[in-house]
Amino acid sequence: MRDVRLRAWVAMASSVLVLAAACAFHDPPYVAEALQHANQAISRGLQADANGLAEQATVALRYAYLAERDLKEDPHLAQAIQDLKQAVLHARYGRSDEGAEAAERAAMHLAEIH
Repeated sequence: MRDVRLRAWVAMASSVLVLAAACAFHDPPYVAEALQHANQAISRGLQADANGLAEQATVALRYAYLAERDLKEDPHLAQAIQDLKQAVLHARYGRSDEGAEAAERAAMHLAEIH
């Protein structure tokens, strides 16, 4: 059982590293991380997990704020930040469906950043 968990963890860690390396050459700093957490927020919202949605959207929002330091004039990033704020707000009030929709809009804007 322990070997299975270790193999699963190693597989997950290596796939995350490959994803991060691939995104590092195409996306500005922190955008890939924000997108990854926004996608996790969507998943949590679709599972009606408002707490998980709020947590992941908050992490995505933090990465988006970090990306904003380099991309101050990007309208997609500004809209993604607003959508992530809405996702967190909806999640805090237990509205996971609306939060997931806001996180999905944010993910679409984050994906548009070049």
